[in-house]
Amino acid sequence: MKPLIVKKYRDYFVINATRIGQARRYGSYKTKAEAQEAAKQLVKDWYKGDYTKSSDVEYDKVTVGQAYEKFLEALDLELESKEIKLATWEQTKVACNWFLKQKISNRLVPTHTCAALFNRFNIREFQNEIVAKIRCDFKALSTREKKKIYIQKFIHYTLYKGWSHVNPLAMDKVSSRLVADAENRDRDHLNATLSDIEKLYKFGLADESFFNKAIFILGVNTGIRQSEIRALRWKNINLNEGYIYINDAVGYRYAINGQTKTKAHHDKGDRKIVIDSEVVDVLKQFKLQSPKCSENDIVFYGKKRDVLSKEYFRDLMERAVRKADTKRLTWGCLRHFYASKMINNLGERWNEVADRMGHKSADFTRSQYEFILENKEKDNRHREAGSTSLVSL
Repeated sequence: MKPLIVKKYRDYFVINATRIGQARRYGSYKTKAEAQEAAKQLVKDWYKGDYTKSSDVEYDKVTVGQAYEKFLEALDLELESKEIKLATWEQTKVACNWFLKQKISNRLVPTHTCAALFNRFNIREFQNEIVAKIRCDFKALSTREKKKIYIQKFIHYTLYKGWSHVNPLAMDKVSSRLVADAENRDRDHLNATLSDIEKLYKFGLADESFFNKAIFILGVNTGIRQSEIRALRWKNINLNEGYIYINDAVGYRYAINGQTKTKAHHDKGDRKIVIDSEVVDVLKQFKLQSPKCSENDIVFYGKKRDVLSKEYFRDLMERAVRKADTKRLTWGCLRHFYASKMINNLGERWNEVADRMGHKSADFTRSQYEFILENKEKDNRHREAGSTSLVSL
């Protein structure tokens, strides 16, 4: 058998031991020579039928910090094998990083051993501290639940590896305790009115480049996800007939993967969006000014990479909101604004709205945006109840 491959990962060296049924990133060695020596020994042990030496591991002495490093490796593998989505990968890391910055029993979490912290004899004490910290730092119930779920995932990993004895967050009472004083936030904060959009464009984007203004106009008038705008090519834009065809999105590590967010339903995620004359004129003007306008070129190309980063959209909106002095709005609010226009014009024809938004089903669209119609009907009822006929006076 050929020697196992050794390569550098982060600040240490690992062994690709998949050929002998082990992990692709086996071990963590300070030097390449040390890793190569360990790789040779792994192969020798494999031939003898003994390639695991669990007796050498002192399970009760693994710290939470050490466990977290291994957990991150496992999390990366899940992402690469597409077992989890990029959003889950990011949110899990954010939640666990927050957890590792906390103090439990007057000590930073990473300094505890897993066996001592996640122990069946201190379940209630651990729950009391972590629930209090979550409730203090996060007010929205949905955010609290997500933090608990992702931290619970990490603790379950330590339990699975044999480094701890119990998962204190995997108990029903924890969720019920997070409900106290939580804010059940509705979706009204996502609503961007026509006045908000006009202020953003007139004042927020006044000093921005035509490049950024074109991105904004396209987003407002089509409801395209930022990942889809980043992957848009000129060949997908028909300026003569006035439509855009969406069939790509930028995924993990800036890869254009040939599919939209609605992966399992290509007939739904891949869609044609009709654009009005204003958008057509803006894109024509932008194409004339663009040095990259061949059919296969990315429309809104990046400087460091072929595609823009999602942070580019975040920063653009933050600047526009600050200059326009409006309420906090994100790029997702532009998509919600487009959805509200569609619903107001199409009513409850959810199939048509779902097709324009690129959703997998009309039921999903209804669950996401039905509150817009409900709010509109409520406003109409209030308007009628408070109206006064001058004729009757």
